[in-house]
Amino acid sequence: DVRVGRGATASEAKTVNGSIHVEDDARLGNVSTVYGSVDIAEGVSIEHGAKTVNGDVELRHRSRVGGGVGTVNGDIEIEGAEVGGQITTNNGDIDLKDGARVHGGIHVRKSKNWGWKKSDPIDVNICSTCVVEGELRFERPVRLRVENGAKIGTVIGDEVTRL
Repeated sequence: DVRVGRGATASEAKTVNGSIHVEDDARLGNVSTVYGSVDIAEGVSIEHGAKTVNGDVELRHRSRVGGGVGTVNGDIEIEGAEVGGQITTNNGDIDLKDGARVHGGIHVRKSKNWGWKKSDPIDVNICSTCVVEGELRFERPVRLRVENGAKIGTVIGDEVTRL
């Protein structure tokens, strides 16, 4: 695992086999891993992106990612934070809470289902105080829950069930 301490500054936090934990008020350029989760605490600033292939991404209050946030096989939780780019996933649920803001939309990509990946619909939950600018593009079945008061862009996809 990689741990970036409270208030630390680094151009990159990267690993292949491990999770990345970024503590409060750290400043980074990029965060990425292949086999692990990305856990970003409060008040963190990431200039470019936060990505993993096989793991979850969690972004806490007052944190900001200037680019995209993505995973292939993991859930994404944005809690009171801001994403300047797009949120992307193939096989993970997305949960936006506590006034989260996403400026580049959401893209749930078509999964290459090799028999071991999640085949159920993806759950996308957007709270009443959240904002998603740009398209919400769904290339696979999705259960979309948008609470009253939330602001979202155009929803694109043939298999979207609104809850």
